[in-house]
Amino acid sequence: NTKVMAALVTGGSLRIGREICLSLARAKIPVIIHYRSPKTAALALKAEIESLGVVCSTVGADLGLMTESGSLFQDALKSLYASSGGRCNTIDIVVNSASIFEYDALLLDKTNEKDSRSKEGEEVVGVSPSVFQRHMMVNCYAPLQLSAELACHIRKRNSLLPQETHMRDRPQGKIINLLDQKLSAPNADHLSYTLSKYALGG
Repeated sequence: NTKVMAALVTGGSLRIGREICLSLARAKIPVIIHYRSPKTAALALKAEIESLGVVCSTVGADLGLMTESGSLFQDALKSLYASSGGRCNTIDIVVNSASIFEYDALLLDKTNEKDSRSKEGEEVVGVSPSVFQRHMMVNCYAPLQLSAELACHIRKRNSLLPQETHMRDRPQGKIINLLDQKLSAPNADHLSYTLSKYALGG
């Protein structure tokens, strides 16, 4: 495909997200690296990608905060436009790689030293509303929001094309959601994380 495509990768500065960014860059696809922290890792990866001759930008946002996740797509577009000197102003691919992975379980007891709420021999409810909500926000709602933003972005671009433009010549957009092997082999721990990935996977 000779068309210039650009990809927004959430959680792109570390681990799997970092490798995805590098793979896209090796395919000569401009990349927007989303990060929450640390910024230094995102900037180091940006420099590495730019050394390959590929346009790259960074954008920071906490996907657990509605105010930041809600503006991420538009902030990514602005960052890409600035980094490319005005040559790139569209996003065609969203890779939802960012996630949080905090321990919880339906019931906890004293043998689990990761939780201090239980007394010896006593079981307590292990699911915290705040932990559950945070997992759903970062791991499910933010990807849903970015997917909707991409769909609107693609639809707007298509509306500007001549009506006779063939479907193959119209922007399509691609959304890639990273799930987890826990969905095919579930266990009792990291319950909120697992449920959020089930929700994302549909």
